[in-house]
Amino acid sequence: MSSPRPATTKVEAPGTLGLIGRLMAYRPGLYAVNALLWMFVHAAFILPGLLVKAFFDALEGRPTAPGTTGTVLLLIAAFTLARIAHIYVSALVDILHRFTMSSLVRANSFLAILRLPGALPLAASPTEALDYIKEDAAQIEDSISWTLDVLGSAVFTIVALAVLVGIDALVTLIAFAPLVLVVAVAKRAEDRVGRYREAARSASEAATGAIGEAFGAVQAIKAAGAEEAALRHLSGLCETRKRRALADALFNQLLESIYHNTVGIGTGILLIAVSARIASRGFSLGDFSLFVFCLSFVSDYTTFWGGFLAHFQQTRVALERLMGLVRDASGLALVEATPLHIGGRGRAGHDVGAPDSRSSSRRGLEVEPGPEPGPEPAALQVEGLSCLHDSGRGIHDLSFEVGAGEFVVVTGRIGSGKTTLLRALQGLLPSKGAILLDGRAVADAAATFVPPTSAYTPQVPRLFSDSIAENIVLGLAAGDEALAEALREAVLEEDLAGMPEGLATRIGPRGLKLSGGQLQRTAAARMFLRRPRIYFIDDMSSALDVATEERLWRRFAESGPRTCLAVSHRRATLALADQVLVLAEGRIAARGRPGELLDSSEEFRRLWGS
Repeated sequence: MSSPRPATTKVEAPGTLGLIGRLMAYRPGLYAVNALLWMFVHAAFILPGLLVKAFFDALEGRPTAPGTTGTVLLLIAAFTLARIAHIYVSALVDILHRFTMSSLVRANSFLAILRLPGALPLAASPTEALDYIKEDAAQIEDSISWTLDVLGSAVFTIVALAVLVGIDALVTLIAFAPLVLVVAVAKRAEDRVGRYREAARSASEAATGAIGEAFGAVQAIKAAGAEEAALRHLSGLCETRKRRALADALFNQLLESIYHNTVGIGTGILLIAVSARIASRGFSLGDFSLFVFCLSFVSDYTTFWGGFLAHFQQTRVALERLMGLVRDASGLALVEATPLHIGGRGRAGHDVGAPDSRSSSRRGLEVEPGPEPGPEPAALQVEGLSCLHDSGRGIHDLSFEVGAGEFVVVTGRIGSGKTTLLRALQGLLPSKGAILLDGRAVADAAATFVPPTSAYTPQVPRLFSDSIAENIVLGLAAGDEALAEALREAVLEEDLAGMPEGLATRIGPRGLKLSGGQLQRTAAARMFLRRPRIYFIDDMSSALDVATEERLWRRFAESGPRTCLAVSHRRATLALADQVLVLAEGRIAARGRPGELLDSSEEFRRLWGS
């Protein structure tokens, strides 16, 4: 089935520089302190140059020298110790700022994905998505941290220019000429840098996704005897990935070599100019040493500038990839000012990793407070609900009511829109129309229809590679009595009695150690334990034998009035319905009690007979 089209709004994208600026503004005080520290780290490079100049001036006995050579050496030693301490403090602040930036991008990426309609597939495989969030956030973190070096190098350049121009303006101009050439080369190469990085990332995505699919389809590959073909396919993708990654790395190395060689040529020209100046204008040995000292750092900064401009283009690719993952063309979702809990404290103020004082008697289960038991059944009203897929299929303008405590069954042929209806109602798919809960309009279905308001059991439930108890409880604070009642309603108590470890039985990845019926009933027990006001059930008993199915629905009906909207075509379910909605091609073809529909609806009779 094709994916539904998410509703989109036109938002002007701020661009790579704008998004990075918004990230910097997340904690402006921390960024400002970090910037000041590193600007001083870079600017302070001029001080040892001046001290070296003073040392040689003292050796020559010049009157401008600040004391004897011994005094200058002591100043150099003191500066070195102070610099070690300063860089240590600066590094600690920078590590915190780096971690904050990448954590913000990763947290926002996860939150943006979770805000998407739940049934909407990811734009990439889960393996690829994790790779994006990990690697691209690190790329963005580097770019923001590198801006500190840009600021620091700018401060050093300004200070060095002021000092060196005072000695000789022409020689200073020659010293800084390579910087202009490097920036020009980097500007011309920035598009190609982005193309190479994008090609390398695309090849990496294809290889990573194919490996993940191969691991998930091992049985299908072996059953088809396609091991060699699968290996050839993976080898081809990995070879393409290798070539494109190599091209990306080689081009960046080529640029770096150009930057270094440009600086080297500039250095040679500078030395020639300085030697001529020494002969004609009386350059002192201290002046010469200061020029050479500053030139080494100017050379490093010149190379850094070229690398930074190339890195900025790679950051653009990283941002675009994350924007595609979270389906946000503006990128604003990635840079929201989301609260981060850094420093070892969780959302509730408990130390991270500290044991909770509330624990279940069921073999080490850690639990959190759950909803209050016994809520009143809710009434649901739907008006003009539509949800269309890219193919044009889905549901069209559905309107109906589910009274408080009423059991309504949705039935229809395959592809009639039954599952789409349940998912759209809960905000798991983008839709249009109005939904009212107890007469009040629901503004955000995805935020409203969660426990304790509602609970949902899909046609193919998701279980985790953990114990049965943990899969049912999932952090809910439920006593043994409530858990036992949920197991009884799900007709699961006899199955557990036959398992040596009972509730502590580990079920393997996605419940592979359970039968289809046991998997469905485990998910049903999870739903029953939450005692919601509305039950959404999608063909919960499709894998059950007739006797177990009848027991399950009988116990469900005997537990008291419950508001339930269930998808099913099974007679045992239809017979219990207070109302049946018959869907055909995404529209309500008939509605009423089962007996009435058997007399009035040819479509219902066909479904009942099948």
